[in-house]
Amino acid sequence: DERYVELTHYLEQALTAFRRAVVLNPANAAAHSNVGNVHYRLGNCQEAEYELAQAAALDPESLSAVSQLAIALFECGNIQASVEQFERALELNGAVFNPPLYTYLARGYLEQDRYDEAVRRAQQGALLPPHSAEAYYYLGRTYEARAAEGDSAAAQDAYQQALQLDPTFEAARQALGN
Repeated sequence: DERYVELTHYLEQALTAFRRAVVLNPANAAAHSNVGNVHYRLGNCQEAEYELAQAAALDPESLSAVSQLAIALFECGNIQASVEQFERALELNGAVFNPPLYTYLARGYLEQDRYDEAVRRAQQGALLPPHSAEAYYYLGRTYEARAAEGDSAAAQDAYQQALQLDPTFEAARQALGN
């Protein structure tokens, strides 16, 4: 596809520029973060994880650096390491204003069969503003996985809430059997 080739070209140009920034100032966490994000967008998980880990190590109090590392680890399939980074991110100032971090952590806990923790974090992700269909969908998934008394009804309610927020959210529709 022509657009993909064009986008890849621009990302590679950005990568070259951001690498220069790292060379000029190796202690610049933002420069490492930018390099890591471009690698992630290009599908190079190993390089992305390395650069984002550098950014988080250089600025361990940066919610942006730590959360970007956590998301890249999760999306690249390193669930255990991502859970550790999400837990770390949620301890940082401003995390409460980033509800997707809670949802991601809930998804990580779900992958580890840590159902009660998954439900608790998914509730936080769904209830913190701004509300999102995806957060309610994963709340439903965590209730279903935990399967405690009342969880089936709670899951159905969460899926319904997801559809109220986004009537086109196909995964929630499928979860409800529609």
